[in-house]
Amino acid sequence: MKSTDALVAAWRQTVGRAKDAPAIFNAYGQVVRKFSEIEEHARDFEAKIEMFDAGSVIAIQIGNHEDWPSILIAGLRKRSRWNNRSAINRPMPRWKSVRRLA
Repeated sequence: MKSTDALVAAWRQTVGRAKDAPAIFNAYGQVVRKFSEIEEHARDFEAKIEMFDAGSVIAIQIGNHEDWPSILIAGLRKRSRWNNRSAINRPMPRWKSVRRLA
């Protein structure tokens, strides 16, 4: 299913165009993530958040870490899939107990 989220669509184009290019550098100018690695980590995180129902509120504490773009992309995809579903089939959002993912 194609995403209606502009950021997810732009990300898909970027990864397709520059997958092996450096994406994130550390303070010393060393490459810590390529675009393809961000995509791989995003897919890994998507698998971790599958346990949550669409519409759930998830709090993430990450700080200035090289995984934050992956987590953002995973969250946007999850939200985009939810938004693409019919409003008639949506259950009312409910709170889940706090779970540690990592």
